[in-house]
Amino acid sequence: MVHGPSDLPDLRIADVTLAAEDVPTLSTYYRELLGLDVLDSSAVRVTLGFGTPLLVIERALLPRSPATTGLFHTAFLVPSRQALADALLRLHGGGMTLEGVADHGVSEALYLSDPEGNGIEIYRDRPSREWPREGDQLAMVTEPLDVRALLEEGRTTGPDPDTRVGHIHLRVGDLGEADRFYREGVGLERMQLWGARASFLAAGGYHHHIGLNTWSSLGFPAPRAGAAGLAGFTLEVRRADLDALARRFDALGVEPATTDDDLRVREPSGARLRVVASPAA
Repeated sequence: MVHGPSDLPDLRIADVTLAAEDVPTLSTYYRELLGLDVLDSSAVRVTLGFGTPLLVIERALLPRSPATTGLFHTAFLVPSRQALADALLRLHGGGMTLEGVADHGVSEALYLSDPEGNGIEIYRDRPSREWPREGDQLAMVTEPLDVRALLEEGRTTGPDPDTRVGHIHLRVGDLGEADRFYREGVGLERMQLWGARASFLAAGGYHHHIGLNTWSSLGFPAPRAGAAGLAGFTLEVRRADLDALARRFDALGVEPATTDDDLRVREPSGARLRVVASPAA
């Protein structure tokens, strides 16, 4: 059963949790890169965001597991091209290493990795009417991005508090299994299948909230619980959708832990997936 965009019209990624071997260093890095504020802090856990949490960094119990699934990148969405240019200026000014840039048709993106090797994307969306399509599917591409032209739009006005987590991209061991989990369990729609090695899924007609790939992880197991890397992430939905999601997981043979306020399950890459009801729902 494939679910369409009307099933989860208000889904968003609320926050991402990283397990770090050095919590202070990693939290400082993200503060400098994105301008995030410290919302809560202890010796083993730091919560960063703009008013509400976007990124939680907790102490890892184990070193990073080699040859396992996990995070490909956390993608931070900025609200405009100028905000993307400002992020690029901050990146260069802070001496951070840019690993790649791309025009995906639906978006323009910058790529880098944090000091512990977690992938990061910073991007801005094009208007949906401009997104490339082939039939009823998106046709995202990877084309060169004119960095010089982008920099000309920068004004060094500081971080934009409307920055949020736009999507998360995961390295999985079995693309079919992970794709089924997010389509039949969560209720996302497959927006684009990229060959036999990547799938992009979303709610509400977005280009993707979840990316999945086996480019360098085919057949890999999930990491050990508590290992450095992606620890988990939170999806926010309407309360009625939260109830429906629990029923879909039951039908899929997945048994999540549930309360009146949330649903928790291990997703195929090994991360803790938490789904919560929107406060506005």
